[in-house]
Amino acid sequence: MDENQLSLVIDSKDAAEFLEIGKILATEKDTSRLFEKIIRSSMNMTLSEYGAAYLIIDTVTGKLSNVSVKQTKNILNESDPGTETEHETRPETNPDSQSSASQIENRLLLLAVSKNIEGRSRNFVASIPVKSDSIEGYTVISGRPFIIDDVYKIDPAIGIKFDQGTDKETGSRTKSVLCIPMKDHSGNITGLIILINKMSKNEVISFTNNDRVLMNSFAGQAAAALENIRLYRETQELLESYKKQNSQLEELSRRILIAHEEERKRVARDIHDGPAQSAASLSFKLEIVRKLIQSKKSDQLEIELNKLGEDIRSTVSEIRTIIYDLRPSFLDNGLEEALKNRVAAFMENSGIKAAMTFIGDDAIIPYYMSSTIYKVIQEAMNNIQKHSQAKNVSIAVHISTNALTVMISDDGKGFEKTGTDAYAKGHGISSSGFGLQGMRERIEIVKGSMEVDSKPGEGTRIRFDIPLTL
Repeated sequence: MDENQLSLVIDSKDAAEFLEIGKILATEKDTSRLFEKIIRSSMNMTLSEYGAAYLIIDTVTGKLSNVSVKQTKNILNESDPGTETEHETRPETNPDSQSSASQIENRLLLLAVSKNIEGRSRNFVASIPVKSDSIEGYTVISGRPFIIDDVYKIDPAIGIKFDQGTDKETGSRTKSVLCIPMKDHSGNITGLIILINKMSKNEVISFTNNDRVLMNSFAGQAAAALENIRLYRETQELLESYKKQNSQLEELSRRILIAHEEERKRVARDIHDGPAQSAASLSFKLEIVRKLIQSKKSDQLEIELNKLGEDIRSTVSEIRTIIYDLRPSFLDNGLEEALKNRVAAFMENSGIKAAMTFIGDDAIIPYYMSSTIYKVIQEAMNNIQKHSQAKNVSIAVHISTNALTVMISDDGKGFEKTGTDAYAKGHGISSSGFGLQGMRERIEIVKGSMEVDSKPGEGTRIRFDIPLTL
């Protein structure tokens, strides 16, 4: 209908109401207030006694949805359920619409608002299945606005019926009804407006074709306003998502900086406790050797030179381990190869027996993730060596298509879990050191999770899971 045709069915009062509500609908961002205004204006323009608006909800997601033209075609077997003419004002007989089983899957009509003009209460059902044998469902499925002159005299051949229990419950009498589907810009149904009992001189009369035409146009504006609200909400949700992602990126950057700093501290500690101490000892032993040479005590000199040689080899081994841990070249050949070498070095340096099982293809793991996994296992093994008093360690790695799982177990002294730093405290590591928190943060950086289980005298088990599809 164009503007000239529409003007024929709107008197001056309705025109003012129509224009005013049009302005409001264009700016309203709250769904509840929007439909309060829609129903109030609809009742004013049509002189209705009661009014209600329903929105279509997806029962799976719980969000606003619609019923597509394709769905309504399938149910009513029509070529174009959205086609209207000026004379289609009453529901039509349709054999397919008589089946109460005709229901659109995962869709529900949810009451948005209900109103009455004269102050009398009226109860509307809060949610209604989209079924073709109800007035509301027929409106959605047919996709057409229509008028019922008397709900108690509907032709049975049409296949829809009025729930008389509603009138019995409220004590009011429903007679004339105007049903208007709300269509979005694609012609899909997003909800409906129902107006009940057109009043004239305190009597209920039938709704007119002018009412139908006017409300059909008004429902189009309402659907557009609803679409604007939906788009506005989606935009707000998108902005909030960006803000959250930005916050997460900032937190991730902070954790990476902390991890780098803790790594530097760990390397400095390892150098101080290892090669630096060994170098000082070597310097002292060299001085002893020099004095023995001067005093020509050859037997004792040979003993000290043998000790010096062993200390030099041990120091070289410590330095190589530190260098390897900083950038394990074996990672170039995959995580499995790197861990095999790390386990071999661990057994050589600690005297603790270690067994590793590795299931899956490490080729699917990106290098940065392999490095993270390696460093977490490395830190766990360092802590076991220094603090657990274990005799045996097992490391199990399992790689599937979507995730990686690592389980590290030892038979050491274990500890009593008392808090988030239990692992660190139980293994003699301060909460400010790398320990549990550092391991956990490294795993969280790659979206993984970690669990620690330990009891005094029963050893410790560490498990972490990392998704491979970020």
